Amino acid sequence: MIMNWRRAAIFVVTLMITTTTANSQEIHFYGSNNVRFADGTRLNSLQNLQFSGIEKSSGVTTGYLENWADISAIYNNWFATFRYEFDDPSEYGLNRNDIVNWSIYYDNENYSLNAGTFEELFGRGLTLNLYEDRSIFYDNRLENGGKFKYDNDRFSATFLRGNNLFYETLNENTARQDYNNVTAAEFSISPINRLNLGVSLVNVDRDTLSPDGTVLNKNNSGFRIKGYDRETGFYSIFAAYEGFDDWQLYFERAENRIMSDTEVNGDGFYMAIGKSGGFPNLRMEYKNFRNFAADPNDRDSPIGPYQNPPRVQRQNDLRLFELDPHFVRFNDEVGYLLEWRMPLLSGELQFLAGLGHSSLRDGKSVAPSTEKRMMPYREIFFSVERFGTSKVSYWHFNVAVSNEIRYYSTLPSNELVRFRDIDKISFGSEMELKIGKSLFDIRAEILRYSEVDTAKARTISFSNGDEGNEYLLSFGYTPSGRFSVSTGTEWSSIEGDIIKNRAKGPWTFVEAKMEFMRNHNLTLWTGKVRGGRQCSGGVCRFVPDFDGFRLSLISRF
Repeated sequence: MIMNWRRAAIFVVTLMITTTTANSQEIHFYGSNNVRFADGTRLNSLQNLQFSGIEKSSGVTTGYLENWADISAIYNNWFATFRYEFDDPSEYGLNRNDIVNWSIYYDNENYSLNAGTFEELFGRGLTLNLYEDRSIFYDNRLENGGKFKYDNDRFSATFLRGNNLFYETLNENTARQDYNNVTAAEFSISPINRLNLGVSLVNVDRDTLSPDGTVLNKNNSGFRIKGYDRETGFYSIFAAYEGFDDWQLYFERAENRIMSDTEVNGDGFYMAIGKSGGFPNLRMEYKNFRNFAADPNDRDSPIGPYQNPPRVQRQNDLRLFELDPHFVRFNDEVGYLLEWRMPLLSGELQFLAGLGHSSLRDGKSVAPSTEKRMMPYREIFFSVERFGTSKVSYWHFNVAVSNEIRYYSTLPSNELVRFRDIDKISFGSEMELKIGKSLFDIRAEILRYSEVDTAKARTISFSNGDEGNEYLLSFGYTPSGRFSVSTGTEWSSIEGDIIKNRAKGPWTFVEAKMEFMRNHNLTLWTGKVRGGRQCSGGVCRFVPDFDGFRLSLISRF
């Protein structure tokens, strides 16, 4: 990739102006550098889109080398930042040798100005949710844009416009590369104390690109191809109220208009009510989405990755449970989550219990269904957490149980009904022991898994499936605050007919971390990574199997 000298020049000029008009002691510089290196083997998964074609999608690649340098300068109310990224090759995404993110930001008591790369959240994300999550290599922030925000005690307004070249791998053999233009505004007013009312307006114009950068939804003359239009407009209204005795109430309703081969209209509704302290210390969330086309996990989503509504589902602490999560159908799903927390023993012990239920919508239904044809998902979970000052300084125990109909179909010609029924129950415990100045961390999980594929008709009925257990065990040792070592393993005993040759493991690793000179953190990892889905905040990405070692050095100055 060719260096974008225009961006670099903007940053350098801005920095020169601030340094020539201010005392050098009043300018503060901060920075970090992250070097990551790995050598091993893994599934290609189209991780380098500009060099990988379909014929290479099942191959393997070895290693990666990445260096991310972030630098910030602060003077009074002015902020300037940029990130230089060098990947040869990258672990995920495009290979880069460029200033990939830059930002010039001004902030005072009532308003702020931002140019370059920025994040933003409107409401609870039903219309716009821009952020970066390095844990799953997800970044939908806008680049080459501008944002203005005004805020006082009673009124706020935000205007923004920008674009982004968005890249992601979605599973073993598919990837997408989109070019998006986003224009948006949000207004909110507080007519009385503790009450906030707002409205947001967003327009997204998306071009889908081929691996070589060709726009797929335009012809040679530049006109859009019918059926490939990717322009979507939507708006939302929302209200938030913080009442007496720590009670909170929030609701938001959004509507969208998708301009494709035909016009499609959809809507989404989200509500949350809860009390954060004292009794009863509970939280309830509710969702109802219809033709909402806001699924961040859907490659064919018409608007791209800029909506990420609340999924109304708990992201469990149990790793084995989350390796096979329920995919939220933002386009057509209704559901709720109830969560209750109770402190005991003067707050040293915390008890948490919850219930979640969601399904496809049935006409104008406002409640989730238990019928198999509506593909219901139900989950119950319990958690006990204890903090103390004795040798057992921390202890955590989890239980999660779920049932999901993941697939359902009917064939009227022979009245054949097919569905896939999945049961999971998982137990997990984590304990931290303090012996002298040393800390020991022990974690163990076991998951019972059952998946049954059933077909029923008047004259036939058959089923087959997978069942068995999965296990996780890890151990960590920290002799001092600047050094730690850990090891862990996962393995599976699941067997059956649905998934042939299912991987059994073990997937074992050893990791050592060391801090030196207070500003540098070195991590060495070796072993095997179990491939599969990895989720964060409702966004799920495919992580390929990896066998080798990884080395990273993070430096701050």
